[in-house]
Amino acid sequence: MEINKEEIAKIRNELSKEYEASSKATTINMFLLVVFLMFPIAGSLKILNDPGDASMVDIVLPTIIALIATSMVRYLYVVPKTKKYKDSVKKVINSLVFEKMFENVSFAPETGISRTELKTIELIPFGNRYSSNDLLKGRKDGVDFSRADVWTYTERTDSDGNTTTNTDFKGQVYKFNFHKDTINYVQIKDKKFLSGIFKGHKLPNVHKITFEDDRFNERFDVYTNDEEESFYVFTPHFMEKVMNLKDKFHARLSVVVTEGVIYIAANTGGDAFEIKNNQEVTDTFIQDVISEANIISELITDLGLDSDLFKQRN
Repeated sequence: MEINKEEIAKIRNELSKEYEASSKATTINMFLLVVFLMFPIAGSLKILNDPGDASMVDIVLPTIIALIATSMVRYLYVVPKTKKYKDSVKKVINSLVFEKMFENVSFAPETGISRTELKTIELIPFGNRYSSNDLLKGRKDGVDFSRADVWTYTERTDSDGNTTTNTDFKGQVYKFNFHKDTINYVQIKDKKFLSGIFKGHKLPNVHKITFEDDRFNERFDVYTNDEEESFYVFTPHFMEKVMNLKDKFHARLSVVVTEGVIYIAANTGGDAFEIKNNQEVTDTFIQDVISEANIISELITDLGLDSDLFKQRN
């Protein structure tokens, strides 16, 4: 799929006012950050230059006032302006790209795949925080699909009040109707998929197995509650396709097949649908969106999900 430059220029012109407002708000936000940092610095210098007349109040009080003021400006002005621009861009890519590529399209930027759904099948590692957005649903070549950006992370606060955030997973989750009827559960997981965080399985009756393909076993761990069905799903031909898929993504993968559905999680660390606050809609941005959307079509084709040869297995 290609979008001509004239069409992109027209879109850029239509979004110019919102882009300028977002860019201005971003600049103001950076300026406020600099101003905020000046207060504790100025207070510290006053204490150093005149320790007799100065105290910690000269640092703390101005800093608190500056923090309140900058926070109010950020959440009452900066965030609404940048959000409005990003929302407008996503409406554009929905009509410009998604509705032309897929059938029965539904794009909900504020919505994602539920934590419960992914936790139930242990597709990805989880911390104590979860975020998901940019839920795209549709139909391609007779296959229903959904995809969303997902971020799971662990947030810890020490005794001094310092908070650290460690990412457990950040990338995309894809969900498709599987081309074979399945009842039970089988997962293949990249051996390097966040090793040390994501080990073993808590699902009942799920255990680790190996296949006859040594190359596959070297790259993936396999878990299932039904060995017979796992061999039915992961034929030598399908295993080859999964290995090729990993090479294409250049990311760590986790794949779950259960109850006639296949889930694919790619730990890419990115978000192709999210434009920066001060970034205009460019050819490159649109092409990145198209490339991400094309992954859906490629997954359907590469994994043979549009085949109905194996449906209604007895």
